[in-house]
Amino acid sequence: MPSHPGQGSSSGSTGSILNDILGFDDNDIIVNNLTTATGNPLATRQTYFKALESWEANIAASNYFLVVFDLPVIVTDTSMKQWGEQLSSSFPWGVDIAKKRLQDDPAYQRYVGCIFCTGASLPQETISVSYAGFNNRGFIKAPFIQDRQAYAQVQLEMYESNLSYLDFVLRPWMILCSHYGLTARENSLEKVTTDVYIIELSRAGYAASMGAAGGQDNGAPYNIKGLMPRKITILKDAFPGESPSKTVNFGQGEGITRSGVGFYYSRYQHILPYTTINQTQPTTSQIPARPSSKYPVGSSDASAAFTARAAARTASIEEANAKNASTRIGIGEVIRGTASIPGKVVKGGFNSLKNIFK
Repeated sequence: MPSHPGQGSSSGSTGSILNDILGFDDNDIIVNNLTTATGNPLATRQTYFKALESWEANIAASNYFLVVFDLPVIVTDTSMKQWGEQLSSSFPWGVDIAKKRLQDDPAYQRYVGCIFCTGASLPQETISVSYAGFNNRGFIKAPFIQDRQAYAQVQLEMYESNLSYLDFVLRPWMILCSHYGLTARENSLEKVTTDVYIIELSRAGYAASMGAAGGQDNGAPYNIKGLMPRKITILKDAFPGESPSKTVNFGQGEGITRSGVGFYYSRYQHILPYTTINQTQPTTSQIPARPSSKYPVGSSDASAAFTARAAARTASIEEANAKNASTRIGIGEVIRGTASIPGKVVKGGFNSLKNIFK
């Protein structure tokens, strides 16, 4: 029989969970009934920092990302002229030159993604919820799902460069989308949509190496581990649909001009690159515990616990350094699909991502 009003008896019920947490039974009433797996009182601060030692629970950095996409073949000066967008027969828009210098150069579009993109929003999900029931005193109406709302546009923030990527690449693309429309065409070269990949990155870890040059200029070792993908967002059949106006003036200073370009798309998906994560990041159980003399985990001898875990941690770091002595996971390698993982090579990269939905 439960010894407290409202205490449940079924496994996993609200009453039983509260009983386990608060200790409602007469012989279990204590001030703190929250303990660790070894029976020690729960050390909130220590537990939190221990969790941050694992890769999956660490805080993600929002400023590590890449945006990669191919420009439709149909975006050319010839297409703009055919649709009457060229006002002078002697002076084209300059789309072909801009594509050659800004879009086709891998230094601007592949090694670090589209360098002109300084920010990106991710797809938003919204469902409409309504309530059904009687308008009768204390009766509470029940919610039900009405519909899933249409996708809101994704904003890709672009900065204004001397050879304007906004006005000579993205704006003509948007204009041609309005002429061609989204009707399926037999000729794939007339397709005006593309797939956009937003690749969010994280630090892969730390592996020290002095390298052939003997370290950095200040004598510190290099971190030969770079960045790795942690989440990939694919926007299927995307195209620009909104390009804001810009203002030029004689204001003070020369700040960077950024404009948000609204992209529409038919579908999207978040992808977890679990293969890369499993190859490079240990699970929580594989991470040596940080020693604590106050709450030694699984041992009553604080000094012995400290020594054992310190040795395990040192061995783990040395093993990682040995495996990664000649490995450098860089942004370019991630995109090109040539990032070397200890003993393996990450295959695929951007070229294989493009074939996911084909």
